[in-house]
Amino acid sequence: MVYQKLQELEAQNVDQLCINLSFLVGHERCSLPVRQVAGLTLKAQIEKYFAQLQMTTIEYVKSQSKHIFASVDIKIAKTVSQVMALIMLRGGFNLWPDLL
Repeated sequence: MVYQKLQELEAQNVDQLCINLSFLVGHERCSLPVRQVAGLTLKAQIEKYFAQLQMTTIEYVKSQSKHIFASVDIKIAKTVSQVMALIMLRGGFNLWPDLL
């Protein structure tokens, strides 16, 4: 059921889905497993749709990712580091120069 709902959201508006997933990853009131799944799902969406995502979406994900990376929770930091690495890989160093 959850997978089906994610597919519906993906078909409707992948940019909004990525924004929502970024929010969930950073939301400290969510349980750790939910945050990790949100992060891995976000990574999969970016990998699949990077070229189609709006720059405002990418900027939001970048902003959230930097904040989350500084998190005390190492498991969430590891999850979001995968998202950050993927953005750098797909967008190049020019897309995120302040990360270096």
